[in-house]
Amino acid sequence: MSFWKILRVLVTDSCNYKCIYCHNEGQESVNKKQFLRYEQFSQIFKSIEETPINQIRFSGGEPFLNPEILDMIDLVHRKGPYEIGIATNGSLINTVIAKRLAVAHVLVTLHFPGVNEENYHKITGNEFSAFIRCVETLEENNVDYSFNFVLCKLTYDYVEDIIDYASKMHRRLKILPLLEGKYKDNQVEYWVENVGQLLFKKGATRTFDIRSGITLWRLKNDTVVKIIPLACAQKDITICRDYAELRLLPNLSFMSCITSKQEPIFSFKPVDIRKQITLLWDNFNECPLLR
Repeated sequence: MSFWKILRVLVTDSCNYKCIYCHNEGQESVNKKQFLRYEQFSQIFKSIEETPINQIRFSGGEPFLNPEILDMIDLVHRKGPYEIGIATNGSLINTVIAKRLAVAHVLVTLHFPGVNEENYHKITGNEFSAFIRCVETLEENNVDYSFNFVLCKLTYDYVEDIIDYASKMHRRLKILPLLEGKYKDNQVEYWVENVGQLLFKKGATRTFDIRSGITLWRLKNDTVVKIIPLACAQKDITICRDYAELRLLPNLSFMSCITSKQEPIFSFKPVDIRKQITLLWDNFNECPLLR
């Protein structure tokens, strides 16, 4: 059945970091300090249990600012099987949180903008030592984690350091070219090509998925580096439909993609929510940037 595969749950629009290139996961730039409540999420989650959605990914803002995030994760874990992920800057993860993430088999994706105090602080305004503490805590508690790196003018010069660190830690690295707003830059595709040449020089082997547009590089120690395509630049709805991610915002709206308009939830009856997300899928047949 052709349908959404992923529900991305943005549990807050708040963040304790001030990353220069942040788009707050497509939410309004004004931080309203909204939090999705556990009871609200529980009702929405009931509505998808009989759909093909099999992945729940939590993000924000910084999701661990939401005091009920771990309860939401526990709910999904109990009702499984679902693949559970969470995107975070990692600054609030401690041993207690890490142990609960391990029990629920959560894949943690860490925002990784720099490998020393200078370039990490330049992007986030925060200390690199907090990132290192988070990595150590996840390692000590056997939590699966990977890295996200945003490729842009501000970060291109140390992409090799990022790759080397991920390789040293034997962790997956996802490179996301930034092409939006004031950071739109015609050099992005050139940088992506250079990253590929760099990986080739390191002896990595390349696989290209023509359907999704994703390039996957595997280093000699089996570390995987994935380069995400510029789907919004291509305005190719087939890439996005194949990925099939529906977004739930803390203001209780759905978004079919990061550029689509918000669709407020009009009823909290599970049958009505299923109808709404089915209609959103049926209408998700053209890139919103072309309208």
